[in-house]
Amino acid sequence: MRRGCGGRAVTESKKKAWFFGLDAESRAFLETCLGSCELDDVAPERFEKILADPATEMPPCIAIVGSEFSAVPAPELAQFLTSTYHGIPVLYAQSARPTFEKGLYIKNGFLDTFYLAIDKASLKRAVEHVLSSQGIVKAYRPVKLFDVAENTVLDFNSTVYLPANQKYITFGRAGEEIPPEKMAKLKGKNIVNLWVPTSEMPKFYEYTAKRLREVGKDGAMSETERQEKAQRAVRGMITSVVEVMGREASIAEGRAVMNDCENIVKSYILGTQSGSIYDQIKKASDEATDGFSHSANVSTFAALFSIGTGIGKPEELALAGLIHDLGMVTLPETIRDKNPLDMTPAELDSWKAHVDATVKIVQERKLILGEVAARAVAQHHEDFAGSGFPKGLTGRKIAPEAQILAIADELDYRVQIRPGQPRVSPKEAMQMIAEKNQSDPGRMRFDPEILRKVVQLFAEEEAAKSA
Repeated sequence: MRRGCGGRAVTESKKKAWFFGLDAESRAFLETCLGSCELDDVAPERFEKILADPATEMPPCIAIVGSEFSAVPAPELAQFLTSTYHGIPVLYAQSARPTFEKGLYIKNGFLDTFYLAIDKASLKRAVEHVLSSQGIVKAYRPVKLFDVAENTVLDFNSTVYLPANQKYITFGRAGEEIPPEKMAKLKGKNIVNLWVPTSEMPKFYEYTAKRLREVGKDGAMSETERQEKAQRAVRGMITSVVEVMGREASIAEGRAVMNDCENIVKSYILGTQSGSIYDQIKKASDEATDGFSHSANVSTFAALFSIGTGIGKPEELALAGLIHDLGMVTLPETIRDKNPLDMTPAELDSWKAHVDATVKIVQERKLILGEVAARAVAQHHEDFAGSGFPKGLTGRKIAPEAQILAIADELDYRVQIRPGQPRVSPKEAMQMIAEKNQSDPGRMRFDPEILRKVVQLFAEEEAAKSA
């Protein structure tokens, strides 16, 4: 039995995936995602024959275009493929920094465009979605456990991911009711996501819309939908920043990016909050993350910590959370995707440069953050004891808002699931952060008083439950 992208079983014989001028890095990555397909590179000479007589070729299941195809401009190629082969999905991918206008490419037929330095996870999901919709592989999407109610009948199949042994097990089958004890068991194990087959996601959205109508919230977003939309919006914002890197942006371009950020904060970070601070932290916690969801999660945590502690303004810290890691796009992939604890001294020095790179991008891109948010971004890796970077600031020289942002950053890192490791709840993660902060005063990262106020948010939740 063949395996599809992500290791899922293939249900049909191999179909062709057409490649047009992919650079070496893009092609190598897509090979790992398209093992269920026959990879077929279409050279310009062959394309001329297809152009003259399309009937000579069977349509592929997917077409992916790169920067090295010279026969026709990419938008014209996409128009031809989608019109000739009845709307086959066409993607664009390249490893070099994009020099094209994403909106123009999508308008002319591309389903989406991907810059590998920041988009590998998104490209993999897009390929999985295409293949799953055609029945070639079985792929899964994470959904929030908060969106599934006990004693309701699910219209979709669902699984649970077990990180300790890296397996998916069945949670509920379509048509079954979810008993309270089954839900309680998941929550007791700190599980926040179910995994639904990609092909059944429309049924999940129908289920959540019906639930929201029943509780008088017709038209509201489910937590899953909120997070998905936030991630897409963050991806769009970061992509627009990357597209003009290396040149001085105009004030109007910078204002457009900040408008995007403010809309994300208003629509997906602050505009949908309900329940206690801790409930909202648990909702924002996610098992599956990439750079885009990390930015959205840190933005959410920082805003919630601001609300709960009274430190800073939530909207300013939310903006800082969205921007804080922009400089990561300048790092080599081998460093960007590596745990700092596993880095060599040289790699660690390169990784630390992402803070100054972020500040430089903010300046070049004309992103008017405001003094407080800009300081939080520039100082979120400074440590209270002076062992941080980039300037080695100590104690009260570090802005309180920067410490709030740093705690939010650390929390999101610690709640992510890792193969072979047990899940960690937000409360457990915060306890780990507090214990580490106290263990070595000479390397204390966080202001003890600020950290105490954040930890108290979790303690207050437990007290409320016991009352």
